[in-house]
Amino acid sequence: MRGLLLAATALLLAGCAASDPGSDAPAQTVQAQQRRYQATATVLQSPDHGPELCLGVVLDSFPPQCGGAPIPNWRWDQVEGEQAANGTTWGRYQLVGIYDGASFTVLRAALPPPASRPSAEERFKDEPKPA
Repeated sequence: MRGLLLAATALLLAGCAASDPGSDAPAQTVQAQQRRYQATATVLQSPDHGPELCLGVVLDSFPPQCGGAPIPNWRWDQVEGEQAANGTTWGRYQLVGIYDGASFTVLRAALPPPASRPSAEERFKDEPKPA
């Protein structure tokens, strides 16, 4: 439990770290100084809200539901693999981006690699008999 608390605190502190807002550095330099995060997660947009990075549980309803951090620069026309139903669009992606404590700005999005399944031989191999 203590390890989980320490990891969550480190993530929170790292996510809240930002460059000096009073600096005259160009936006690209400021963005380069911010910590980048990588996640494989669901992105969901519903009639109630814009695109969000789902954090935590994604409900298995149809369409799914979740809550999370807004993604202000998300564009569905720049990704593939999304699904849509009843005005809700969602998909699972490998994301790299910057979290500023309120929203997640995507720098790169791609479909995650397909999950590997063990072959039939591996799934049904004989168990060694006890001696």
